[in-house]
Amino acid sequence: MTGKRSLRASIALFCAVFLMITPGEGAEGGKKLFFLSPVITGYFPTDSSVESAFGSSWWGIGVSLNMETLTGGVEAAGLRLAPYFGLYHGEKHDNDAWIIPIGIQGRWGLSEHGSLRSYAGIGVAGYAIKLDDRSAGIDTGWKSAFGGRVMLGVDITRWFNVEAAYNIVSDVKDYDLSGFSLQGKLKIYF
Repeated sequence: MTGKRSLRASIALFCAVFLMITPGEGAEGGKKLFFLSPVITGYFPTDSSVESAFGSSWWGIGVSLNMETLTGGVEAAGLRLAPYFGLYHGEKHDNDAWIIPIGIQGRWGLSEHGSLRSYAGIGVAGYAIKLDDRSAGIDTGWKSAFGGRVMLGVDITRWFNVEAAYNIVSDVKDYDLSGFSLQGKLKIYF
């Protein structure tokens, strides 16, 4: 029951942030645009017991909803908050690990000129996690966890993004699921 409550709270947080962001005119007369970012992720757990049970590299997909203020056709500098949702999966032999983060992240532009614009950021998330380690006789069912992330990234033109992050995830059944992620995003404006 705790996992369902945490998942509902995370979805409510995601929706609240989305509703708080409104398009219109931004600072210095710039235009505010929403964009959806489909995400492809490589996830690399750092704990050796997790690597041993579920593999050292996992795949992931996700989506984030963002808003940016454009001035002169490029993103204006400043803090930006965005909700995100993801799915990471690792498997090795007959063992499976599923991690579903739902959270919010903030990013701050480190450079604002040119087609390559770097940024740094932090995020917090609730996680729904299911671990099935048949070799150890462990099937957790769906459990909830909490955590956060620190990230560095670069926008490549207005349309693409590459980001590296360290993700901190609270332990589930003595498995430390924290790890590095490397992801690519495509920006779809609407």
